[in-house]
Amino acid sequence: MKNLDDIRDQINSIDKEIVTLFEKRLNLVIDVANVKKELGIPILHLNREQEVLNKVADEVNNKEFIDPVQKLFVEIMRISKGVQTKLLFPNNIVLVGFMGTGKTSVGKQLASMLAMEYIDIDETIEKSQGMSIGSIFESKGEQYFRELESKCVIELEAKSSSVISCGGGIVLNNNNILSLKKNGKVFLLTAKPETIYTRLKQDSSRPLLKSKSEDEIKELLEKRRKLYMDCADIIVNTDNKSIEDICMEIVSQRDGSF
Repeated sequence: MKNLDDIRDQINSIDKEIVTLFEKRLNLVIDVANVKKELGIPILHLNREQEVLNKVADEVNNKEFIDPVQKLFVEIMRISKGVQTKLLFPNNIVLVGFMGTGKTSVGKQLASMLAMEYIDIDETIEKSQGMSIGSIFESKGEQYFRELESKCVIELEAKSSSVISCGGGIVLNNNNILSLKKNGKVFLLTAKPETIYTRLKQDSSRPLLKSKSEDEIKELLEKRRKLYMDCADIIVNTDNKSIEDICMEIVSQRDGSF
């Protein structure tokens, strides 16, 4: 029978090697990020992860270990993307736009693709208050909600390398935009009124859109249009586009100010 202490010593020795190799790998990841930034090479290579997983599967001697080895490399690549992201996107990606333009769906997917933290301001408020946005509007009024919203935005000034999804009315207070721009670039997601109506007509969680017709949505959108346009650093139309396509368009818009 093998000695337990000897086995643990061997594991410790292997762990030390893993740390050394992983550190070397992360340094190479940083080199890749710098080359991409210098040459303007696309940040995301959507097929790269699967290529790596296929390759490591071929390298495994004991085929029973293929699944755990691939899971390990999924995590390694997630961490590696996070390291690259901090170099290429040191500031926040802030998503604004009218309700139904895709901020939540795009934000979650974008954060996953770039291994960034995802923050939804409405969800943050709901958690802090222990009730839905609709319930806050009904029980305490819109003004109370807007005060919570502004407080949350101020707290987010300390964040970096995050994807922040904002509620549709975030632009009603210009101080919110000024705070978000201190450490972020604002992407305005747009969509036609008919697209918004189609996306939201079955959604009862939007307190300002309950029982609204397409014409009423168009009217509210028009009232806010200038506020949206004035705050936007980059405008991305979401009509007839997949979530992945919208995310790739946002990523492709990076520049030195990120």
